[in-house]
Amino acid sequence: MRAARYVIPEHGLGTVCTITAEDVNEALVREVVGAARNSPWQIAVSLIGPDLDIYLDSSYLGTVSAADAATYPELGWIREAGFTPQVTAWAIVENGEASLILRMPRPGMVLPANNPPADPWVLLGGGYTVAVTPRVPTSVSNRHVLATLTLADDGEVDVSVDNEPVGRLDAHARAALAPTLRELQRRGYIAVARGYHTPPALVLSAAPMEPTVRPLAYPFPALPPMPRAAHAPVVELVEEEMSVVTHPRRWWQLARR
Repeated sequence: MRAARYVIPEHGLGTVCTITAEDVNEALVREVVGAARNSPWQIAVSLIGPDLDIYLDSSYLGTVSAADAATYPELGWIREAGFTPQVTAWAIVENGEASLILRMPRPGMVLPANNPPADPWVLLGGGYTVAVTPRVPTSVSNRHVLATLTLADDGEVDVSVDNEPVGRLDAHARAALAPTLRELQRRGYIAVARGYHTPPALVLSAAPMEPTVRPLAYPFPALPPMPRAAHAPVVELVEEEMSVVTHPRRWWQLARR
């Protein structure tokens, strides 16, 4: 029986890195692209076994080279924790050649530096980017973190990391996300967003949910920390206020007043 999936996001965590698969099942790649009538065609694939063989459902597509696997120790850690990494891949047929390209965050950004809440929670989808510069961290490198968004009694939206408040969303972000947060709170869920922490900014990927969508609770599991040196706190806090600037492409940026 295959282990539960651990979905690794492609976007929202800085640079997207690519890995060219080896030993590609060209016939299956051609079949995937032919059915879609589009190249490249994006698919979700699983990385199976210690050699990180690439599977589409139960069909072998290729494998990750030993050198590429060595640059991503997080993938091995996910496996050792009993889960199957799932990543985005592009199936490509170009000039008669079939290839498969994996797309992931750069090494060190695959896993969040903190775990999701212990209580029932839902991960907000991407589509909007909210850049927060609420408090100034010290001696903190770039990190992938999980932030919670809470609709406060006064109607504001609080953003926290590891139960530490790091700021509030302002007008545009609050207006877009408040209905989703209100509905999740009514159902007893905590709203969680992926964050890309590039000191001093914290960039969140958070989009409102369609009213008819039933959210998936616990969309990925908590993992034990990788065996490495202890990290500095994700955020060391210095109080600051926020304002919102609306980007023409409906991205949001919260900047210091």
